[in-house]
Amino acid sequence: MDKSRAFSTVKVYLAAISACHVGIDRNTIGQNPLVCRFMRGAQHLNRISKPLILPWDLSVVLNALSQPPFEPIHSVELKLLSLKSALLLALTTAKRVSELHALSVHNSCMQFAMDYSRVTFKTNPAFVPKVSESALACKEVGASIRSLFPRHGMTCSCVASQ
Repeated sequence: MDKSRAFSTVKVYLAAISACHVGIDRNTIGQNPLVCRFMRGAQHLNRISKPLILPWDLSVVLNALSQPPFEPIHSVELKLLSLKSALLLALTTAKRVSELHALSVHNSCMQFAMDYSRVTFKTNPAFVPKVSESALACKEVGASIRSLFPRHGMTCSCVASQ
């Protein structure tokens, strides 16, 4: 193990040795208690941690959202505008996918401010959150309509409330 071999490499070496040599006490080399103990220790020595998700830079994403095809806002097709809005909502609320999916656009669950500067989404009443007793569980999310215009110096402001 002093040559920093990967655990999988050591397992191959053990399999090769076990195939070519007679076992000890009616067990193969790989089944010997001392060898098994060594292999468990070797597995913990050189753990390789792989990131589950590739790293990404938020500033690059936000910069891309402020350029074509997402800007100028009056010429953006509805699908791209919807994707942009969903991404900004997901980033600013830090909700689970299921909680975002539960936000409803039904007339009883979506309300616009009188001047259309803000919209509030409520979760579908039938939605059962994964963590129901969480202090972070919320029933509605409000977003500023102006948050869709990052080029105009507006900040994206979303507020989750109980």
